[in-house]
Amino acid sequence: MAQADRVAILTGNTSPLIVEEALSQGAAGFIPKSLPAKSLINAIRFMHEGETYLPSAFLQAPIINSANFIREKLLPREYEVLQQVSLGKSNKEIANEFSISDATVQVHLKAIFRKLGVKNRTEAALMLSKATVE
Repeated sequence: MAQADRVAILTGNTSPLIVEEALSQGAAGFIPKSLPAKSLINAIRFMHEGETYLPSAFLQAPIINSANFIREKLLPREYEVLQQVSLGKSNKEIANEFSISDATVQVHLKAIFRKLGVKNRTEAALMLSKATVE
């Protein structure tokens, strides 16, 4: 029986959420595009031997899967908006919930994405849904 092909993720998106998801789906490793060539060769050798590769910088990063971490990063209103997003509400529904404009919701969302290092509302909601209260 042939060994299944292993896949490594090579990307410029180093969001911790993406790294976690890639590894949980069975990726052999996660390689940022900024990795030096010599390290890339070593990473490929490492994965070829059956190991999982993750740059040491990721292993030293703070744990971000806690609701407390997310709360500390966001303003109270931003956290409330994120909670509504995680419930699947649209910008218009969120605006009505807090008696604010759609434009204000968009401003909050942009701030949330930047502060959490995510690219869209789905990633932000997924980060909150995976968070655990410490």
